[in-house]
Amino acid sequence: FFMANNKPKIIIAGGGMVGLSLARQLIDREITNRIIILEKEASLGCHSSGRNSGVLHAGIYYKPNSLRAKVCIEGSRRLINWMEEKNLFINKCGKLIIPQQKNLDDKLSMLEKRGLENGARVEMIDEKRIKKICPLVRTSSGRGLWSPNTCVVDPKVVLKTLESELLEKGVILKKSQDSWEVD
Repeated sequence: FFMANNKPKIIIAGGGMVGLSLARQLIDREITNRIIILEKEASLGCHSSGRNSGVLHAGIYYKPNSLRAKVCIEGSRRLINWMEEKNLFINKCGKLIIPQQKNLDDKLSMLEKRGLENGARVEMIDEKRIKKICPLVRTSSGRGLWSPNTCVVDPKVVLKTLESELLEKGVILKKSQDSWEVD
């Protein structure tokens, strides 16, 4: 991989979203670019990273001030900024949460409170506004929770772009079909 006097400093097992993001952070924080990523598959995104929905959640569901809530909101914000810098498509569709039964309406208030405490943009909307956003939706309680910052990305495009960026910065990516022998 590297000449004898320039051995890798970091070896990352797995070239999914976590592995590639970790490598990018090591470079961005100027820790090292002497990184090898070992991916067991022939291509990236064969498992969870490439098969997820691509939804960037706004931080509504997690317990306020929890690590999950903070990571969700900050991670989503950072990924959106990075994708905009790279001119990658982001479907900024928002999310509408509607109770299926009238007795579930109080859950909307709980989700609104959580979202607001976590710093997410959410608002309770009435049936008229619901119809403007999504004409075919029916609400059992007459209201819904609108999350305008929820969006959708293509995880395979994110992976491919991260891969290209890392290769340009000197990271070595070895996939299953490559020789994994160390010089």
